[in-house]
Amino acid sequence: MYTYQEFCEQYLLAYAHKGGVKVKALGRIDPQWFEELKKEVAWIIGGQPSSNVGDKAHTTYWTQPQGSARQFSLYNATGKSDEFLTDFAPPSKVPKKLTFPDLAAISRFAALFGNDLVNLRLNGLGSSSRLSLHEESPITATPSGRTFRVRFHLPIVTNDAARMLLDGEEFHFEAGNLYFFHHGCVHAALNESDSHRYHFVLDCELTPKLFHKLFAGISNEPGFIPFTETESTLLSKGTAVEFGEFITEEGKRITGINYGRRVPRATDWYRSNYPSVFGRIDKLFSSSKTA
Repeated sequence: MYTYQEFCEQYLLAYAHKGGVKVKALGRIDPQWFEELKKEVAWIIGGQPSSNVGDKAHTTYWTQPQGSARQFSLYNATGKSDEFLTDFAPPSKVPKKLTFPDLAAISRFAALFGNDLVNLRLNGLGSSSRLSLHEESPITATPSGRTFRVRFHLPIVTNDAARMLLDGEEFHFEAGNLYFFHHGCVHAALNESDSHRYHFVLDCELTPKLFHKLFAGISNEPGFIPFTETESTLLSKGTAVEFGEFITEEGKRITGINYGRRVPRATDWYRSNYPSVFGRIDKLFSSSKTA
């Protein structure tokens, strides 16, 4: 079992595409609670508005969806399930609320992540649908170092042909199990069946408190049953798959993950916030190299 510091080191390795932890099965939702979650999800799917990830205006369109990709936003600034513009904004800057606060099972699930919750979405992939290979940037440089965002998946409705790809490995996530999913890896989501797939997908700020609650295998949260290290290892195994071209958030197309991805540092924050100062430093450095 990792300590918090060890996990952060593994997180950085995976971000740089040098191994590390890509996926970790954390625990299962109590069967009764999970049945309540499924009923509430069915109600949402059956009659509530969703956004279309295939719409070019959608904030996730850059992931190049194919087929049907449907998203319900369950924690945002507007309280509308077809909202998507504020999904990834930090709650400290954009106050957020649960879209359906009267749905007790989903409210309870959101509370599991406490104040570290950034967003909560119900993502659906239709038959023969996918999000293409893409790479996100979940590390933010700060004046004192960096902050990490961690992503979780809880499959609600799935099938054997629904798979996740991360850095050249393929995984299947089982319904009712909560998984850490490193979205800094090059990843894709596929549903090659003739039925729909729905996952809760959520991002959180990684803090020691969140880590010890969900990653340490000793959670006392009612209704969340942590996996033993043996169970977690077994459920977190992937199989190798052929790796192709992917797209970055900046729109770059890259083939192969060994391109030397750089981890953000505190100096990046200062460079971004004080460009005139660093411009002069860079100019002096450049001049000294050519002198």
